[in-house]
Amino acid sequence: MAAKEKFADLKAEIIKYATLVEEMVDKSITSFLEKNTSLAESVVEYDERQADIWENKLDEACISFIALYQPEAKVLRFSMMIYKMASDLERIADIATNIAKDACSFCEYAVNYPMEQYEKMKKLSLQMLRQAIEAFVQEDAVKAMEVIQADRDVNSLRDTINRDLIEHMNKKEDNVLPWIIMLSVSRHIEKIADITTNIAEEVVYITEGRVIKHHHL
Repeated sequence: MAAKEKFADLKAEIIKYATLVEEMVDKSITSFLEKNTSLAESVVEYDERQADIWENKLDEACISFIALYQPEAKVLRFSMMIYKMASDLERIADIATNIAKDACSFCEYAVNYPMEQYEKMKKLSLQMLRQAIEAFVQEDAVKAMEVIQADRDVNSLRDTINRDLIEHMNKKEDNVLPWIIMLSVSRHIEKIADITTNIAEEVVYITEGRVIKHHHL
């Protein structure tokens, strides 16, 4: 197989992996919001293993491609990014699994708390992940920058949720465990956005040669 075709296969594989991880994030947060134990368990018991298999497969494919074809310049940079992206996606998959585990625990409690902010975090984090992958595929630094800028909004939502939850725990004498789980979920979603932002930063670097540190924007 020619190097060009093999590289196209690599890009196709990372897109498939990203789609799986995006579905894991969607399912895990939905299981938390809807208190859907069976959905959460499907992430923990099945999807996590699939994500691990995909990462190992892509790691081997990237190493083999570089060793066999010895690509240069742009193709080498993109190959290395796919290798790194596979690791980033595996980290997101792990976080999605942790959210699903939190969801299983959260299902045991009756909590009266508005979930609109979590819904917004879910929508925004999924949008960021999808757009970061599109930016990579399309080699679109402008789209990647939009992802980086959106990270601020996720941070703001997390801060709002955390303040509300901590204030509630300080006022109530009931069991604080469900509120701690909710804090954990908001922090997990924010971490997904952070890792997604790292992917977008890499897109900017390989397409424009600019080093972007989103924490300093």
